[in-house]
Parts: sequence; structure tokens; C-alpha cells
Amino acid sequence: MAKLAAYCRKRKILPAISDEWVRRLLRREGLTAQRVKTWKTSSDPRFDEKRGPSGGSMPSARRGPG
Repeated sequence: MAKLAAYCRKRKILPAISDEWVRRLLRREGLTAQRVKTWKTSSDPRFDEKRGPSGGSMPSARRGPG
């Protein structure tokens, strides 16, 4: 809500209002804020099986003596 409220204030779409007021306004219109899903989520039930072992894309670091 904070980003939406700031965007609206910057563009003079809304007067200086609180984030809570924006949330209530959206709810009154039947809208709700949704959390952003990260790239780490997948709806594929075989996701873990398909992704394979990790670390294969980068060469191993060489260790010095010791």
C-alpha cells in the first residue's frame, strides 16, 4: 500500500492520504492487495525433480594448499 499511496501522491491522483486509507478505498471497490510470488515458487508438482542438482552451472573454486 505504501508504494501505491506514494505513486498516487506523486502523480497528484490522490490528496495526501495514509496507506490505510488507500487500502480501505481499494477494499470498498472490491480489490485487495496481493503478495508478490517470488521466482522460487512453482505450480509444477515435479519442480524439484526437474530442476536437478544445484551448483552445476558454476565451476568449482580451486583451493590452494593447506
